[in-house]
Amino acid sequence: MLAQAGRKKNIYDDIWYTGSFNLTPLKGLSIKGDYTGNRLFRDERAHNKTIYQKQPDGSQIAKGEPNGVSLKKYDDTYQALNLWAEYKFELPKSHSFTAMVGYNQESKKTSNFYGYVTDLYLNDAPIIDWANTKQKLEEEATIWAVQGAFFRLNYDYAGKYLVEVNGRYDGSSKYASDSRWGFFPSASLGWRLSEEKFFEPAKKIFDNVKLRASLGSLGNQVTNSNFDFLSLMGFEQLNYLIGGKLANGITPASLAYNNVTWEKVTTANFGIDLGLLNNRLTASFDYFLRYTNDMVVSKAYPATMGSTGGKENLANMRTNGWELTLNWNDNINDVAGSTLNYNIGIGISDSYSTITKYDNPTGYLGDYYEGQRLGDIWGYVTEGFIKDDAEAETMKVRQKEISGTWLPGDIKYADLNGDGVITYGKNQLNDHGDKKIIGNQTPRYRFNINLGLNWKGFDVRALFEGVMKRDLWLGDNNTVFWGYTGQWWSALNETHINDVWSETNPNAYFPVPTNTTRSRQIQTKYLQDASYIRLKDLTIGYTLPTSWISKLGISQLKIFASGQNLWEATGLYKYLDPDATGDTKDDGSLEERMTKYPFCRSYSFGINVTF
Repeated sequence: MLAQAGRKKNIYDDIWYTGSFNLTPLKGLSIKGDYTGNRLFRDERAHNKTIYQKQPDGSQIAKGEPNGVSLKKYDDTYQALNLWAEYKFELPKSHSFTAMVGYNQESKKTSNFYGYVTDLYLNDAPIIDWANTKQKLEEEATIWAVQGAFFRLNYDYAGKYLVEVNGRYDGSSKYASDSRWGFFPSASLGWRLSEEKFFEPAKKIFDNVKLRASLGSLGNQVTNSNFDFLSLMGFEQLNYLIGGKLANGITPASLAYNNVTWEKVTTANFGIDLGLLNNRLTASFDYFLRYTNDMVVSKAYPATMGSTGGKENLANMRTNGWELTLNWNDNINDVAGSTLNYNIGIGISDSYSTITKYDNPTGYLGDYYEGQRLGDIWGYVTEGFIKDDAEAETMKVRQKEISGTWLPGDIKYADLNGDGVITYGKNQLNDHGDKKIIGNQTPRYRFNINLGLNWKGFDVRALFEGVMKRDLWLGDNNTVFWGYTGQWWSALNETHINDVWSETNPNAYFPVPTNTTRSRQIQTKYLQDASYIRLKDLTIGYTLPTSWISKLGISQLKIFASGQNLWEATGLYKYLDPDATGDTKDDGSLEERMTKYPFCRSYSFGINVTF
């Protein structure tokens, strides 16, 4: 049947070519460069055949759409060039300097062709000229390029005082000529207190103490296409007749992004590195503030303008975060006659982002707004289930904005503003009815734990990772969670059968089964706890003693077994995996169909031999 329906054939020619050089004309001076090029040709031909179904009387009838063939041809050319020079020199009394300057450029040119025809003269001949109807003929060509110069200066005095200064001057063809270039500097300082004379008394405990600080900016290119700074016109079939036929015409030009330039990301970082007790204990802590300024967002225009488009650098965002790592490496000298070496590593980090500027004067909650903590989930507070028919009649008035029909076992929402009805008001900051912020879907307090030990040739390594805090709303049409969301979408399990509301089970988890979303509004009861811990990797190995294998000409032989994703614990609904909860939508909920595939448990065994 598949062969009778047709065939899609792709032909690729992906050619990469590179070259580099490294010159050292003077002591301490190196001049380097590299070039990378790529030429990609792709030909895609899709042949759709007419399928004939044989009837009881021996005749045949055509099924499906008319036969046809589509042809797509792609031609991409990519080039990248990097040139840089670095000079290192030292002065008396422990002064070290490094200076670097460079240049880079990238470009990509694309040319595509697409044709589609139907009603082939011969059902088995996918030739684009052998067809009765020309359905589509399109051509696309575009190009982009970036260019930049950069420098770096380093100074090191006796390993105690460290200074680094960087700068980039970048240009992008995706912006208008007067907004194309941006300068992005950065600087960092380091001070090793442990190398100072006044620190000598503390060296009995501290082997290394280093303070760090940095401040720098980078540029982001944020565009929808390569020519947003130009007004674009489209072509479409119009909704009126000329000469008895629907007319084709050019659409009004879109608004050009004339005032758009680079987004600027400025990060301030403060950190400390510690080494204690003969460096058996090491620690590192960083705190950072990141300001993303001049974010590109849509500008609101009146509908009477009659055009689309129009974006400007109108939004700012601040991100606060920190990261802590701790490592302990030690040994126990005599464990059954051998030394046991072990290590423990713990890492934890956290960050959150806040919108500090955004063009949303009404505070509409369906869009970003000033003061918003990214990931906030607005929803209702669940008050319980509707108990009986009398209460259901009351809910027809109280919760009428959600639905006009309510049954015993449906959800009852809390009246937070005390006006006697459940609404979301104007869905604005100053009028959000009975909704409130009930959670935040941003993963908080990410952590990892590394464990290892080595004893008598045996070694064990384990890696745990997870998230300590995260809220998730899974959506009102999530088949895996709700069990049934329509005729063609069902994933029922015993929980959907045994733990749903009924008169004999009034304390169930799920509401009375209905094919509606009235009890599936964003709410506290079904907000998920997506924190988790997972055993990401476990490896156990044994290295045979040299005396056993040396006569065989083998210097080392190790046998090992390894497993990935062997165990996890989570607060999520039991049939959900924390890594397969779907893509996030703008309202903070997730895409309903749960199309992401969870991590698989995998096992491996092997032998490493060194001769």
